[in-house]
Amino acid sequence: MQYVKNILQEKYGNTKTRQVYNRAIRAEVPGGEILLDLLELTSNMKRKAYRAEEKERLRLIEDGLQQIRDEFVEGIQKVYSKEAK
Repeated sequence: MQYVKNILQEKYGNTKTRQVYNRAIRAEVPGGEILLDLLELTSNMKRKAYRAEEKERLRLIEDGLQQIRDEFVEGIQKVYSKEAK
């Protein structure tokens, strides 16, 4: 996957792996921008939450959003690894 990362860094800027994948998700995946915005919002809300019950609910939402992000990353990796062949 290093090859895919190198391609994405050339296309979206030479940044950390997570950032370059997030840039690719925003640009190439329909709904990707919304997903990443929701992930950031949920994370911020979780940090500001006081009650344990509220924090737990937000953690579950964040985990679900993170799973979707991971699937988007896998999809991007598949697309770019096919291009490499």
